[in-house]
Amino acid sequence: MIEIEAMGGGEAALDALESLARTGAGVSGEASRGRRRRWYRLLVTNPFAGETLQPVVWVALAGRRPVGCLLGVPFRGRAGEVSLEGHWGVDLLVDPDFRGRGIGTRLLKQWRDSSPLALGLGITGTALRLELSLGWRQVPLPPRLVLPLTARGGLLARRCRRSPLPVARRGPGPSGLDVVVSTHGPRGLDQLYDRLAPGWPCHVCRTGAALRWRYASRWRDGFLWVSLLRRRTLVGAAVVRIDAGRWRTKMWIHELMADVTSTVLPCLVGECVRLGRSLDVDLVEGRVTGRALRAALSALGFRNGRREDTFIVHARDPAMARLRPWHREWFLTLGDSGNL
Repeated sequence: MIEIEAMGGGEAALDALESLARTGAGVSGEASRGRRRRWYRLLVTNPFAGETLQPVVWVALAGRRPVGCLLGVPFRGRAGEVSLEGHWGVDLLVDPDFRGRGIGTRLLKQWRDSSPLALGLGITGTALRLELSLGWRQVPLPPRLVLPLTARGGLLARRCRRSPLPVARRGPGPSGLDVVVSTHGPRGLDQLYDRLAPGWPCHVCRTGAALRWRYASRWRDGFLWVSLLRRRTLVGAAVVRIDAGRWRTKMWIHELMADVTSTVLPCLVGECVRLGRSLDVDLVEGRVTGRALRAALSALGFRNGRREDTFIVHARDPAMARLRPWHREWFLTLGDSGNL
């Protein structure tokens, strides 16, 4: 008899996840401990959690043995004047000895029926077909944008390992802007988000607390902040990750926050590209779905890449029906989803 239990983000849930990762997914002890640290950050230190929205781990149990799990990672967002909240679905795992018994379907139904808004990103194949059959709606996303910086950059297709890169730099920029490249987020992120959010479609909140939670202390993974300030006021910010492999170096743009109607965005992108060239980056790539931002980046030389992402949405609350027109456009970046 398989039972589904909803756990919070406590030690019992983390123990079940780590056990399943080792026995069900074949993850080594060291790797499973690394996953545990990631799960702890996603569930326990999540700034979106509150009285009405809690992190949850749905665990399938055969007796006391965990044989399946699914994480519900809280998020809060906005669609115009409407506030959004719900869970990203992350790390659906089923023990190989128990596959084919409908455990994955039961876990997905728990997520669907428990979360006001259930979002999934990067789902493919059988999992995607199953979720669509359970009521999720696929939101079409445009291809990722790429900017080759070298001849080799135009040919890149392989995934590569990460490389640590602590960097700190400050100096004058164009148009009277000060440029800061650092491993820590700047002050003024809340005010910058408040100015930009009204022009974005549906999106997950990018307050200072949310962004610091995503990227704080992650410079060892190659994350860097590029900030633009005008008279000590933050007017633009980007988060990039330097991914240095044996045969090439890639820059991933995880966040890009700037007014697309001003000169700040070209300056911010230009500083990211300048940083990339100084580090011998071959290719810049980002997930950019907002139409205005894509148009601005296209004018700066970015072009469609080959990779396309899959994004699904399920709204449990009937009141969300008024958001139907918004389903066609979301502001998503590489920083979105609970997988980070």
